[in-house]
Amino acid sequence: DNNVLYADLFNFILFQGEQIIQPWELSEKDGRIDDVQGGVSKSSIRTSELERDLVRYYAPQGQEGPICKLTLAIEIQNYIDYTMPIRCMRYDGISYVAEAKKKGKERAEAAIAARDAQEDEPNEPGPEQERKKSRREISDEFLSQFTKEDRLTPTITVVLYMGTEKWDGPRSVHDMFQEIPKEISALIPDYKMILIDPAELSDEDLDTFKSRLDLTLKVIKYANDKEKLAEIMASDERFNHLQRDEVRVLNVCANMGLKEPKKGGTLDMCKAVQDMIDEASEKAVEEARRLDREAAEEARRLDQEAAEDKRVNGLYDAIKSLITQLGCSVEQAIDLTGLNDDDRQKLYTMFHEA
Repeated sequence: DNNVLYADLFNFILFQGEQIIQPWELSEKDGRIDDVQGGVSKSSIRTSELERDLVRYYAPQGQEGPICKLTLAIEIQNYIDYTMPIRCMRYDGISYVAEAKKKGKERAEAAIAARDAQEDEPNEPGPEQERKKSRREISDEFLSQFTKEDRLTPTITVVLYMGTEKWDGPRSVHDMFQEIPKEISALIPDYKMILIDPAELSDEDLDTFKSRLDLTLKVIKYANDKEKLAEIMASDERFNHLQRDEVRVLNVCANMGLKEPKKGGTLDMCKAVQDMIDEASEKAVEEARRLDREAAEEARRLDQEAAEDKRVNGLYDAIKSLITQLGCSVEQAIDLTGLNDDDRQKLYTMFHEA
């Protein structure tokens, strides 16, 4: 359930994991917003449509606590966008403008409907009509298309970064400026984006999540540390039953190359990763043996010493490739090739001298 993951993420961000936001209090909201640009004439106005990745409307249902109605947005990034703070600021700003315009339109439509109803049957003044507004207030509200009493719904935008390299981009608009004096900086409004980077989350942070979101974040966090990733997968049986959407995310974000299960099925990631390692091992071992055979054949045609150097260097390159692919040690890689003791000793020496 996407709302379960959504609530879990924002509870982590806003309430340190306390379950304040409930999934059933979230409703999907259209992420498309109109960006209106242009001058005073209608012919110069241009409208383009922006689309946010994920948007939910949060309406609390009677709980006590530091809560209110909110618009909760998520922008998912699998690469580092060095303009991300102004992107988020633009999305939020346009969302507020759109909400204000919507309120003005709804108020105008309601005024027309009320006028038509009064023509048919005059009504008693309601509470909102008890205090008459001044001409200046009426004029300003008409020009603003927004009344003194109107209020906007706060928007919280979170950037969920799903890349395997640590985020090194700006986190606020001020980060994107050249160095400026503090006196000037203090007068320039800043926009600080909320960033979730798995690499920056501690294991304690990840254990705060109540949904399965932590599984994806853990894999991304340790994608470049195969030993740690294997340790985490072995200690959490949930990795034996990864859902289809989780596998898709890992393939896109962490380039895992996992086979997607059928709809409704699950994937045993521990077994899948081990199968991938075994397959890579077989290919690397076969490549090492092929190079060995080719070098041995060439040794019969060339000077024995030069050919032997080439053969051993070929083995050295193959072992290096094996270490890179599997993330294993020199000793483990050499063991996989099944070389004789003489060749093993030569390779140990070469790696220790490198």
